[in-house]
Amino acid sequence: WQTALDNSITYPGSATLGVSRTPEREKLFRWVGPIAKNYITFYSYKNIKLTKLADLKNYTLGILKGDSAIAILERKGFTVVLGRDETENLMKLREGKIDIWTTGNLTANYISKKINVEAPKAIGQTGDASLYIAFHRDTSDVLIRKLNELLDKLNQEELVKKLSVKYRN
Repeated sequence: WQTALDNSITYPGSATLGVSRTPEREKLFRWVGPIAKNYITFYSYKNIKLTKLADLKNYTLGILKGDSAIAILERKGFTVVLGRDETENLMKLREGKIDIWTTGNLTANYISKKINVEAPKAIGQTGDASLYIAFHRDTSDVLIRKLNELLDKLNQEELVKKLSVKYRN
């Protein structure tokens, strides 16, 4: 994931699909979207009760290397373990190497089904992390405008919503 982001920063003509748009990333890319609503969600197989974000300090959190939530969690003093990909994070959770898997709400069920394992339980959620297509900074204004207009048209026709429902189930 981190390599994909780095490539979109470094190489003209490149883009990365499914990137959360944050203040830290704003000037690094040209943006098309949002393409999907997404929320930072905490998953576990353990019976963990979260009443406030600070409760997470008692646990080890697994998160995807390059994820937009890393800086937020580390700033707040949470113990964070980085994974190469979301499958690795799910396996760390299953094996007890992490207590909580921090990922987007669209990810856990998809990855669980993909590798045919029981999905962990969502134990909490925070912050909008809607997903965009992040293009290299040198991408033309014309292309970015046309792609955003096309996405707006697809949203008006509810095609994006229909596809989103198809891939969530």
